[in-house]
Amino acid sequence: MSKRGPSVVERKRGPSVVERKRGPSVVDKHVGARSRVARLEAGKSQTQVGEALGVTFQQVQKYERGTNRISAGVLYEMSQLFDLPVQFFFDDLGVVAGRRGSRENARSIRSPASAARRMASRS
Repeated sequence: MSKRGPSVVERKRGPSVVERKRGPSVVDKHVGARSRVARLEAGKSQTQVGEALGVTFQQVQKYERGTNRISAGVLYEMSQLFDLPVQFFFDDLGVVAGRRGSRENARSIRSPASAARRMASRS
């Protein structure tokens, strides 16, 4: 060690972004599970779904396990592929605490439709 202090290699650092592990949220797992239900009800294989979405069957597996999040665009494409509303993937979810919020915060979020009704009732 030199007089100026520890070298870069010797310095202790906090966890880096790479070292932090974040698992899938409850919502990610639920949406993935519902995508599996939709696929099985449609009688399609992971390979067929992957080809339709432009991804590999391994990616479809990760979506279904909730390992990888399904983007809004892919979720929309899945809804079109299975002829289901996007809401299907969130059905039976209930109120859950998000990764960054609490149950109270989740309950306080109102849908755009309810916000529109509130605004209309004020006029």
